[in-house]
Amino acid sequence: MLSVHSIAEQLYSSKYRFLYELIQNADNSMYSKANRSETKPSLTFNITPSCFIIETNEDGFTRANVDAICATGKSSKKISQLDDHIGEKGFGFKSVFAVAKKVHIQSGVWSFCFEHSRGQSGLGMVTPLDAPPTSLAENITTRITLTLTDTGHAAYEKLVNAVKDLPNTVIFFLQKLENLTIRIERSNGWTESTMLQKTREPTLGMVHLLRETQCLQGSKSLFALTNRSEYHVFTHMIEKMPEDERRQGRHTALVQLAFPVDAVTKKPELSLSGQHVFAYLPLQRLPQLNVSVELARRGLNTAD
Repeated sequence: MLSVHSIAEQLYSSKYRFLYELIQNADNSMYSKANRSETKPSLTFNITPSCFIIETNEDGFTRANVDAICATGKSSKKISQLDDHIGEKGFGFKSVFAVAKKVHIQSGVWSFCFEHSRGQSGLGMVTPLDAPPTSLAENITTRITLTLTDTGHAAYEKLVNAVKDLPNTVIFFLQKLENLTIRIERSNGWTESTMLQKTREPTLGMVHLLRETQCLQGSKSLFALTNRSEYHVFTHMIEKMPEDERRQGRHTALVQLAFPVDAVTKKPELSLSGQHVFAYLPLQRLPQLNVSVELARRGLNTAD
């Protein structure tokens, strides 16, 4: 169990890590209601110079989620043989305080907030305060509002650049999330909206990624760009994995290689800048991975 002081010390080592923590937590959530209504599990970032708002259509926080988010290092998930979670609503979530001084969480019957500023002990990150709920859109079940600590122009531009640096493939290997929408308010009154959408074709071993970007001034569209990518996915199950206390009773691991292909010819599209290596979320971009090139040639030629 980590102390609130040690949590506070670790927050600022990687200021924008919280972006991946938010995506991680959203992917770990339950979406049974969304699936029943035939809508895709979705996450939205709304970014303004004063606030960073996160919205999802998950089922909503449980009591265990609330307990975990109010604790120091506690997890709301159970480790099991079938567990495919990549994080939890707990310590990782507190990384939002690297950019926020106040966090309001509204989900289901819950509405509470935390307040913490740099230099404080960290007790505010685990002490929930009562906060009045606000009206949510019909398709939104959870809203998290981060009140930004630094509202200066330079700090805002750094935050926006960090968000825009998220690769198109950020949702590629996630378990549940299929849509990520990012809306950014600019100082000139423009709003930039980008939607990333994932569609799987398991029988063909294909994953389609759609990126749609639109720039708006009020309700008027200034320009729109659409990019479609296709990936051929090869899957291999590794057996007899060694014991790990974080995955008790689990002895297999799934390894997947995804190769970008031309939408028409289905031939490999190789990039000099390389592709990301993932552990659910992108970790590192490697410019050279010879085994991938060879597998792409052999695998795609066989598929043809």
